[in-house]
Amino acid sequence: MLNNSQLLLFFDPKPTGNQSVFQSFSKVRSLVIEALSNIFRSTNQPQIRYLVASSGEQRWFVYDPVSNTRQLFTTEADVRQWLETRYYNP
Repeated sequence: MLNNSQLLLFFDPKPTGNQSVFQSFSKVRSLVIEALSNIFRSTNQPQIRYLVASSGEQRWFVYDPVSNTRQLFTTEADVRQWLETRYYNP
């Protein structure tokens, strides 16, 4: 998470020394993005991406961070079945 000096940037946005307001904003933005990405990366929830190929074929790409496995499904029903199995049989 953010340490005290990083949090001060949120509450004391005055530039220090040669630092511009834009540079201060950029630092704060970078810290927020880093904190959010750390939160989302540390989840044990499966990640599901849905894609439609130019041919119209549907694909679901599933990543399970608990077992560190990846799956490819061609129907939503298969994805739902996999999710139920994962949830009820960990």
